[in-house]
Amino acid sequence: MAKKRLEFYFEDRTGLNEKKLRKMFKDLYLFTANYLGLEGRYTLSCTVTDDSEIKRINNSYRHIDKPTDVVSFAYQDLGENIESPIKDLGEIVISIDTAQKQAKEFNHLLAREMAFLFIHGFLHLNGYDHIDEKEAEKMFELQNAVLNSFDASYSYPVLKEDVYYNFEDKEFMESLFKDVLEAQKHAYVPYSNFRVGAVVLARNGKKYFGCNIENSSYPLANCGERTAMFKAAYDGIIKNKVALLALVTDSPEELYASPCGACRQVMSELLTKTTPVVMFSKNGSFKINTVEELLPYMFTGENL
Repeated sequence: MAKKRLEFYFEDRTGLNEKKLRKMFKDLYLFTANYLGLEGRYTLSCTVTDDSEIKRINNSYRHIDKPTDVVSFAYQDLGENIESPIKDLGEIVISIDTAQKQAKEFNHLLAREMAFLFIHGFLHLNGYDHIDEKEAEKMFELQNAVLNSFDASYSYPVLKEDVYYNFEDKEFMESLFKDVLEAQKHAYVPYSNFRVGAVVLARNGKKYFGCNIENSSYPLANCGERTAMFKAAYDGIIKNKVALLALVTDSPEELYASPCGACRQVMSELLTKTTPVVMFSKNGSFKINTVEELLPYMFTGENL
């Protein structure tokens, strides 16, 4: 394959996080170009804006009086730069407002949704379309294949605090509390009757539920936190792929649940030092510590 030279121009008109958005889209541009086997020299422009500007663009160029999630303009289709050694693919314009709505609707991170829209626009610029059912099936199959291979949710967690994992968001914390309570219902505790519920929330939005499982040979019991982490690890969700770990126990209402030492050691292996651990009390109040705060001077593979 001939060596590619990819030029990328990016503008963020939302004030969201220009530096981090630029990096994600530039990396995704290179990744998708490689995935499609493009050869030669290319240039591409990308703009992130809001619904009002997308609506204006749709009115002016598509005679559509409403905002959409993404608009793409293939300059080659307009007859521009056909003889140029550098192929100008065109421009992709993404609405942050619609992207946020759709990310919430589909229960995944904003970074993943914006990557999805970027790939969608990029495929349009390279001749893919969804005018009929057969074309749409082919395009969306390819779009999902590129997205899942790139996986913006894992590689670019930089947007998570901006949208979803805001611990000051009452709605989010209430939903998280419901999740750990649901996990707690499945606890197998015939000896202690002390129930633990835990949830690992992955950066791609998937949840892994865990509970404590006791054994008549007491040392063989497994904590709820480890159950959740092991289930997540089975799917390859470890380290930076984990957004947070949350738990609740049957401790008195005025006490926050706290992981045991064994669980903290497993956290040091499967999570990062900065992964938040949300400890709920029975009444829904919570305390948050990082893994490193729970286990300072931890023993890790770096010590071996």
